[in-house]
Amino acid sequence: MRTLSTSESAYVTGGSGGAEAPTNADADRAIGKAVGKAWHSLNSTPARVLGAISPTGLVMGAIWHYVSQH
Repeated sequence: MRTLSTSESAYVTGGSGGAEAPTNADADRAIGKAVGKAWHSLNSTPARVLGAISPTGLVMGAIWHYVSQH
């Protein structure tokens, strides 16, 4: 068994391990986009209308909005 170099251990610890490795900023952007899409769908008109019926309706309305509009 050999000792890992600093750049190899960065892959395991979540740091940037080189030009080909995704950086923390890339992960932050991806998470931010996902949260933004979810928030946008949950605040849509179909989600609000169906959400007045039940919490499940809120989720179904958000999914309906995302599928039909995006």
